[in-house]
Amino acid sequence: MDQQTCYFSKVSVMVSLSNHKQNFLQVLFRKLMDSLHCYLCSSVSLRYAFKIDTYPLYVCNDCGMTFFKPPVHSHKEIPQNLEKSTHKNHDRLQTAHSELYLGDMESYIQKKKETDKKSLLGIGSGGLDFLQVAKNRGYEVKGIEPKPIPKDYPELEGKIQQTDVENLEWNSFDKFDICVLFNIIGQVKDPIHFLQNVQKILKDNGILYVVTPSLDSMAAKISKGKWFEFRKQNIYYFNTQTLQSLLIKAGFKDLYTFQDYKILNIEHFYNSKKKLRLPIFSPYNPKFLGKNSLQITKSGMGVACIKKSTPKAKQKLSIVMPVFNEVSSFSTVVEQVLNKELEDVEKEIIIVESNSTDGTKEKVMEYENKPGVKIVYETTPQGKGHAVRNGLDIATGDIILIQDADLEYDVDDYDALIEPILKYQKMFVLGSRHTGSWKMRTMTDNKLVAFVMNIGQMVFTWMINITCGVKLKDPFTMYKVFRKECLYGLNFTANRFDFDWEIVIKFIRKKYYPIEIPVNYTSRSYSEGKKVKIFKDPFLWIMALIKYRYLTKL
Repeated sequence: MDQQTCYFSKVSVMVSLSNHKQNFLQVLFRKLMDSLHCYLCSSVSLRYAFKIDTYPLYVCNDCGMTFFKPPVHSHKEIPQNLEKSTHKNHDRLQTAHSELYLGDMESYIQKKKETDKKSLLGIGSGGLDFLQVAKNRGYEVKGIEPKPIPKDYPELEGKIQQTDVENLEWNSFDKFDICVLFNIIGQVKDPIHFLQNVQKILKDNGILYVVTPSLDSMAAKISKGKWFEFRKQNIYYFNTQTLQSLLIKAGFKDLYTFQDYKILNIEHFYNSKKKLRLPIFSPYNPKFLGKNSLQITKSGMGVACIKKSTPKAKQKLSIVMPVFNEVSSFSTVVEQVLNKELEDVEKEIIIVESNSTDGTKEKVMEYENKPGVKIVYETTPQGKGHAVRNGLDIATGDIILIQDADLEYDVDDYDALIEPILKYQKMFVLGSRHTGSWKMRTMTDNKLVAFVMNIGQMVFTWMINITCGVKLKDPFTMYKVFRKECLYGLNFTANRFDFDWEIVIKFIRKKYYPIEIPVNYTSRSYSEGKKVKIFKDPFLWIMALIKYRYLTKL
């Protein structure tokens, strides 16, 4: 071998070693990222919260998912403490609590008009009382328990199987009308895969009811790191948005969240050996309870939902566009929306025309046969809120976006607005004019009006933040983007611009806390068609705040 050949051989070996080293580092990096990413949205933006014993708890900065990494337990390590109490008072309270769960589930069944559903499967810890109550109400019940089954449920003999829920043979199951998951969804290592298997054993339009601890509960917020639900048997912890996003990702729809309540009395506290880590001055403290049983807020939540008939290849965006006397801008805006391309997202445009008098209606009629466009004609103009409500009624998209027919906003912001929803990071997004750079209203023909409206914006934003416990910068933006599931169970009544208040307040009350994304904004003046009435609408907004925050039930 000559010197030149030897030299090139050495170079080849060095390059080969370098490539192997690079490949090894890439594999190592991928494994590191896999171990330190959010299970729900795949974000690597995580923050360390605290430790439970020696196990670190992380929170996703993008979606709020909270979890142990690595997982703490195997199911064999879960405490085996399922023995039924022999105390009559405790049994009575457990039965009352189970009746609350069943009542929530049946109210959802009534709403869905699926009253013929009777076969029920319960999976998880502590659901035996519920199954017993359901059986007494005429349901055909079966159960899966990860813990040893006590002998104190003779009515359920032969109907309960004790096994590890991580290794269920799903193909051997019968089909059920209803499946109830008791405190188990946060304990399995792969919740989405688990839920997809649950789908397989549900009949068409089958109902799922999930019970789990809630990070939105008062006890969790007060106790923080000392919350008694932070324990070894759980891997994942959910708030309303993360649990609903998980269920949507797994293929469920029409989600409705129930507050979890518990029936307690003074006798229960004095006979219980559990140590609740709660403040002394608390409605949970025995001194504040009377002799009778009370229904109090618990640390959990229940979410009812229905199985989707067929999974979609792409998600659909419904763009609701209220239109009234916008002849100078309508055609430009609708063409911009039609030409806007969204990657892996279908879109439909719902135009609600409110009987315009300036020629806008005739322009709208030109789009009657346009593919992807639906048109609703109102006989009389009753306000933007009324038009949006009519558009929401016929929206079929997974995601809904509200778009005005003027040129104040930029349709090129669509991508950024829907991204957090597509990634399952948020259920509700606001396109903020005042995040990033402060885009205040500027009206060259009436600077005084612009100044008054800007001051009013700050005052009303402060009011909604104080009353709803949030820190928003632009709750009244036109760009409100949300999953259709946010609408389930809500009834809207506002007709004018007070609809902005109603939808934001009601979403926040349902625990859909929005993320604000900066958007482009160029204000228009009254001479250019602005419709807010400065001496009328502010009074409606104050009334809306009082009505929808304090006087209206969800």
